[in-house]
Amino acid sequence: MGPLALFDLDDTLIVLAPAFRRFAQDFVRGFALPAEAEEWLVEAWDPRQKRDAFFARVRERYGLTEPVEELWRLYRSRMPQYVELRDEVRDGLVAMRRAGWRLGIVTNGGWMVGDNAHADIEGGAAAGLRTVWIGVDGEPAPRAATATVKDVVEAFPLLLTCR
Repeated sequence: MGPLALFDLDDTLIVLAPAFRRFAQDFVRGFALPAEAEEWLVEAWDPRQKRDAFFARVRERYGLTEPVEELWRLYRSRMPQYVELRDEVRDGLVAMRRAGWRLGIVTNGGWMVGDNAHADIEGGAAAGLRTVWIGVDGEPAPRAATATVKDVVEAFPLLLTCR
């Protein structure tokens, strides 16, 4: 098995700002919003914020009747068509695979679940991930733990409620 390289997706492998602008243009047209709404969307959008919070603001500002979950679903379903992978990025990834590398993509807002305070929880937090500590009897939860569970099975419903 070859070496492993993990890449962040947003604003590392792909550039989100131009893709989001194209999404905003279509969103404004699709909901018949005023022309200035496009600039407001682009200015208000922060790729690090929770998308449901963003769409709650959009819904309130423009008086949309669609539920926030529907606006978020629309974003998730349409954004992939606006994102472009630069040729040189694709070529680099292909070259790494041909050289035997295993590649993975880790997106911001991801989660690390584990029982090792240093490697799993502190390491995950240092990589920008939220963390779920599987508590070991008698050991205090690490400060970097976003949540604590007693068994990995408890992590599944927790993660399923997060976006």
